[in-house]
Amino acid sequence: MVIALAVLSQASFFQNATEAFLSRFTSASETEGGLEGTIGNRYLGGMISALTGTSNTPFFGYGIGMGTNVGSMLLSGGTQFLIAEEEWARLIGEMGPLFGIIVIFLRVGFCIKVAFACYEKLSASDFLPWILLSNGLLLIPQGQWAQPTALGFSTLIAGLLIASLRSAPLKRVVRTS
Repeated sequence: MVIALAVLSQASFFQNATEAFLSRFTSASETEGGLEGTIGNRYLGGMISALTGTSNTPFFGYGIGMGTNVGSMLLSGGTQFLIAEEEWARLIGEMGPLFGIIVIFLRVGFCIKVAFACYEKLSASDFLPWILLSNGLLLIPQGQWAQPTALGFSTLIAGLLIASLRSAPLKRVVRTS
């Protein structure tokens, strides 16, 4: 495989594809502000902006579904963000500060619990849960659950994570005399 990669890296079509990929990766990193902009502002900053932007939100929120595309279409006649574009802000806007934060902490708590369990499996040389965790930590805590496809993928990866953490059942050996 290493030899094939070395041979392919000399071909012009492979060099063009590699150069285009690296150029796209570099320009996206510069646009987003590097690692700090991507993880700090987009991922972790979503929680801070969700909490600071809820001063005018009613205690019980505006109602579940108002932040979805269907809710927007029914209430305003068009698809627009009535509450917020980010998932955590949408949860707080729909359910209110108390219940929205509870749901957010449930999602984050589930991810923390699964992450520790995946690490235990990794130390036992079971790599599958650890590999699935990389996708789960992006989709489960902050995935856009207002959109059915994204909700389905979040549910699928959560189910796969839980299934990968199960141990294989012990087989009984029946001895006959």
